[in-house]
Amino acid sequence: SSGINAEYGGESIFGESDYINPDDTWQYLYKLTPKMTQDEKSNVKGVSSVGKLDIMWLSNFGEKGRLQSSQLQRLIQPQGELVVTVQSIPHFISSNEQFQVVLRLRNTTDRKYNLHLTLRQLPDSGLVWVGDIKKVVGEVPPCSFLDINLDILPVKSGVWDLGEIGIENLVTSKRFDYPSVGQILVGLT
Repeated sequence: SSGINAEYGGESIFGESDYINPDDTWQYLYKLTPKMTQDEKSNVKGVSSVGKLDIMWLSNFGEKGRLQSSQLQRLIQPQGELVVTVQSIPHFISSNEQFQVVLRLRNTTDRKYNLHLTLRQLPDSGLVWVGDIKKVVGEVPPCSFLDINLDILPVKSGVWDLGEIGIENLVTSKRFDYPSVGQILVGLT
């Protein structure tokens, strides 16, 4: 199998066999990460084409099959004065195995920010924040960033949003709310 269909250990995501039995359904989640040059980043207008999904197979009689999607697109979020991005997150985690997420808080203004962070649990979420859910992050100089580490415990399998993050600039009392900064796939233990 090709590199896109391999797990981190190098094994095929299809298991021992690359064959699907009649009436079987297999589901896969792929994470697409764009590789853009600085020029491309500055020319982004709001929508970005990420290509097409092309699936090819052979039947048990050797007949070729192919399925191709239309052009896949993603919306580019406009950048505000405080940008929150996920810098580090595991691609897969088992339930009841605590993990860490690294968030980058980027101050895009010419003023310093003094930030206070509030983590909010989503209803019926399979993830639980570990530690203080309210914390003073500290000062972020103008046109700079600060990385923060957050600990999370997954309690249910599935694909889960990390949760809501509220940030207040203590200098201006301005609030920023981020309903979802990322997702993670949690498997069974």
